[in-house]
Amino acid sequence: MIASAIAIWAAPRGFPLLVQALLTMALVTPFGSLIYRLAYESLADASVLVLLIVSVGVHFALVGLGLFFFGAEGFRNPSFWDSRFSAGALALTGQAVIIFVASFALIVLLYLFFERTLTGRRCAPPRSTARARASWASRPAAPAGWPSPWRR
Repeated sequence: MIASAIAIWAAPRGFPLLVQALLTMALVTPFGSLIYRLAYESLADASVLVLLIVSVGVHFALVGLGLFFFGAEGFRNPSFWDSRFSAGALALTGQAVIIFVASFALIVLLYLFFERTLTGRRCAPPRSTARARASWASRPAAPAGWPSPWRR
């Protein structure tokens, strides 16, 4: 509520791109918990197939809303960094470099969270379960119609 009021106030003022991006994140972040509460919370004990069907429905609804609000062509925002880099045949824009650096930073932060914090370690399955799943997935499959030597 407060973020939307700030967005309505800030829209005509033309703040820098970074401030606009942070304000957009403040507006969009609550949608995750809202979608969970509306679409998934009542289906906590449902089968995987039901969750998949609901997820496809949520995806179509969000894509439809995006097309309704922004049109088929969307809205082109200016890039954060207009520089261009080339290394032989490879050409990179500054925006692509920012995306790569941000993705790598998020991967490292997620790794550190799940490996170094108590909360992250509680989220992970036991190592014995992970080993069992990996050994099961590495077994070769039998051709179609043949009895599998791995079934019990």
